[in-house]
Amino acid sequence: IGCTMISCILPMPTGATPWYFNPQAPAIKQGFRMPSDYSYRKDWDLLIQGLSKASDFAAEAGIKTVVECFPHSLVSTPHAMLKMIEDVNRPNFGIQFDTNHMIYQRIDPEYAVCIVGAENILNVHLKDSDAMTRNNLPPGTGILDYTSFLNTLKNIGYKGNCSIEVEFTDNPRRYVRQALEHVRLCMAGEY
Repeated sequence: IGCTMISCILPMPTGATPWYFNPQAPAIKQGFRMPSDYSYRKDWDLLIQGLSKASDFAAEAGIKTVVECFPHSLVSTPHAMLKMIEDVNRPNFGIQFDTNHMIYQRIDPEYAVCIVGAENILNVHLKDSDAMTRNNLPPGTGILDYTSFLNTLKNIGYKGNCSIEVEFTDNPRRYVRQALEHVRLCMAGEY
């Protein structure tokens, strides 16, 4: 079909039961319920083995493998992304960086792209967050200064794709148009 990248999503720790929202609790109790025999090293080695093998298959077809690193996954922070890239060690392997995933974890997206580096980022999802109650917002409707973020991408030498990702909305066409206009204004230095 002509694609140049395969995007993978990382799992949460193997065997862990995710936290859930209990409306009767005075506070949301977060944290995985870890199995008694959980081994981080085993989980990590299995992840790296699978991503390495997938990247080798993709390389045979001339395709890059990118990983979107979600909060609560095995790789959610910029430093963990660097470790994963180091351990997979394939020229066609990199990060699909999502601005919302950083904001959700209270990690500055600008600082994070500086840590991960342009050479390791193969695609960028432009999404926003209000950092309080709403995530996965269109660019320009949350707290991220997209003019500054896009300038940082340029300053670190990023030359890859940026895509607007709009999720969980009642009017996707409207919000995609709004987000695209916002990003264009930011790129032109007019916002």
